[in-house]
Amino acid sequence: MATTDLDAIDWNGIEHAYGPATDVPGGLRALRSKKAPERRGALKGLDDTINHQGTITPAAVAAAPFLVELGLDPSVKDRAAILVFLANLAVGGDHIRSISAGYDVRGRAFGELPEDHPYKAIYQRVAAGIDGYLALLSDSDASVRVAAALLLAFLSSHAERSAPVVRARVAAEPDEKARASAVLCLGYLDGYLGDEGDVDRFLELAHEGPDLVRVAACLALAYASPSRVGAAEQRVLLDALASAAQPLADFPWCGGELGNHIAMALTRVGAAQQDVSLLVGLLEATQGKPTQPRVATAIVDAVFAVDGGPPSDLRLPSELSEAQRGTLKHLVERQLVQRIGAALSRHGLLSAEGDLRRFLGLTPAGPLDRAVGGEPLWRLAIRVMSDRAPVEAWVDALNASLGPEEVIEACQDAAVPPYALLVPWPRRGDDPWTVTLGRRTRLERMLAGALIASVPADLLEQAADRLLAAQDRRDVLCAALIAALSAALAKEGKTLDPRHDPLVAAGMAEPFFEDMRAVLARLPPDRREPLILALSFDHYMQTTPTGRAMFVRGAWLYVDLCSTEAAADKLASAVQKWRVDGEVPKDRAVEAFAALGSAALPRVEALAADEATPHREVFVRARERLRGARA
Repeated sequence: MATTDLDAIDWNGIEHAYGPATDVPGGLRALRSKKAPERRGALKGLDDTINHQGTITPAAVAAAPFLVELGLDPSVKDRAAILVFLANLAVGGDHIRSISAGYDVRGRAFGELPEDHPYKAIYQRVAAGIDGYLALLSDSDASVRVAAALLLAFLSSHAERSAPVVRARVAAEPDEKARASAVLCLGYLDGYLGDEGDVDRFLELAHEGPDLVRVAACLALAYASPSRVGAAEQRVLLDALASAAQPLADFPWCGGELGNHIAMALTRVGAAQQDVSLLVGLLEATQGKPTQPRVATAIVDAVFAVDGGPPSDLRLPSELSEAQRGTLKHLVERQLVQRIGAALSRHGLLSAEGDLRRFLGLTPAGPLDRAVGGEPLWRLAIRVMSDRAPVEAWVDALNASLGPEEVIEACQDAAVPPYALLVPWPRRGDDPWTVTLGRRTRLERMLAGALIASVPADLLEQAADRLLAAQDRRDVLCAALIAALSAALAKEGKTLDPRHDPLVAAGMAEPFFEDMRAVLARLPPDRREPLILALSFDHYMQTTPTGRAMFVRGAWLYVDLCSTEAAADKLASAVQKWRVDGEVPKDRAVEAFAALGSAALPRVEALAADEATPHREVFVRARERLRGARA
C-alpha cells in the first residue's frame, strides 16, 4: 500500500460514522504494524468508523481497495481478520445478515443500481480481488484459507469461476476448519448457480469424517438443494445445534455462532419442504436466540403458503385451518408476534399480539367482534382506516345494524387496542408521521360520524358523563364523543354543559382532531377563552416524505377563536421566548396576531416600537397587518 496513494485521497471530504474520515489512513497504515495490539485496535477502529454497527459509510467505499491490498499481502500479519472484514463490507456491512440466503448480485435489481451506489461500488471494489482470493485457498496459513472461502461465498458474480477451484480445494484440504469452510463456500456457490452436481458429495461428507466437516456438508446441502436434506442430515444439524453452546474459535462464519447458522439453514430447509413440524421444533431449539424471529417468519410463510398467493382482505377466524390456528397460538404464547408483524400482515393476519389474542378467542370478544353485513366490525374498521373503504361505509353499517347503545360500545372499543386501527393493512412504506397524522384524524371522524348519525343527545350526554368518571380517557374518544354531543345539542339550540369542559380540553390536546374547532366555536366566549389559554403555543420541525416541515399544535390551532387581550399577551410572550437561532413559525405568528384583530394591536405596537424586543420583526410585520386592516 503506497503512502502516496493514501495521501492522494481527500479524506477530509469523505464521511464515516463520526464525521470527516481523516483518521482512516492512520488506521489502514496501522494494519501493517508489527505489534498485534496495534493491528487489532486499528481493525476494530475501522469497523466502528467506516462500517458502523454493520452499516457501510462512504469512507468504507474509499478504503476498500486498500483493504483488499492488505488482505492479499503475505507480509501482513492479520490477513484472515481483514478478509472477514472484506466479506462484511462486500455485502453492505455484515455477512451475518446474508447468511441465510447468500448475497446474489446477479439479479436485475442490483444490476440497475447506479455505479456509484455505495452497495454496488463497495461490492465491485472488494470483488476486484477475486484472483488473489482464489489463490489464498492454497495459502500456508489455515486461518487465511478459512477466511478466503468465507469471502468467496459472498462474491456471487464470480460463482461460476470460483466453484471449480473451491471444489478442488474441498478434495485436497487437510485442515478440518479450512475444509469445512470450503465445503460451505461450495454450497453457496452451487446455490447461486442452481448446480446440484455436488449434492451426492455433500451427502457423503455429511456422514463421514470430522464433526465440523459433517455439519458443514449438511449446511452446504441446505443452500445447494434444500429439498435433498433428509431426516438423517436434519438430525446431524439438530444435534450440532443442541451442543453449540459457545462461539466456535477460528471459524468466522456467522461470527462463530454455529448454532445460529444451523438454525437459519434448517429454517430454509423447513420452508422449502413445507415441514411445519421441523420448524416448530426449531422454534423451541432457538428459544432466546436472535434467529428465532426468522424461524417464526418461516413457519408463518410455510403454514399459510398453501392458500395460494396474498389474500385480498384480512382473514377471518373461521377461514383458518386447525394447523394455521395452532401455529398462531404457538407464536402468541411465545410472544413472537411483534417481531414478525410484516410476515403476518403479508398473509392477511393481524400483526399485534393483543389483536391476535382476541382474533383467536384467547381473550374475551368485544363489540368490534360483532358481525355486521357478514363480517366483524374490526375488519370493516381497518378497511376504512386503510383508505380501502369510505368513512360512510362504517357510519352506514353501524346506523343500519346496531342500536344507539351498541354504536357507543363499538366506538369505545375502536378507540383502544385491540384492534390496532392506526396500522394500515396491507402494510405500506408510509412515513410514520404521515400514518399518525392522517389516521388519527380519520379515526376521530369515523367515530364521531357514527355517533352523530346513530345516537341521540341524551344518550351521548350519559356516555360523556361515564367518560368523565373514567380514569383512562382516550383523547380520540373524548374528541369524537364531545364533537357528536356538541353537534346534537346545537340542533336543539343548546350548548355543552360546563361539566363536560374537561372532555373538550382532552380532545384539544391532540393536533389532529379538526372537529374540535367546531366544538369551541359553539361555546360562549367566556367558556372558550380559558380552554384555549390553557394550551401552549407549541411548534416543532418534523421530517416528512417531502422534506422537513414546520408543525404547530396547542393554542396555535384555536387562538383565532379567542380575540382577547389575554390571548394576545400569551402569544406575544411565546414569540419572545423563541430561540434566536431556531427554526420558528414567524409567518404563523403574524397571521395569528392578525386574526386577533384590535385586541392584539396595543400589545403588538408596544413591542414593535422597542428595538430590544426579541424577534421584533414579527411584531413589526403584525403591526403593519393590523393597521392595514383597521384602515
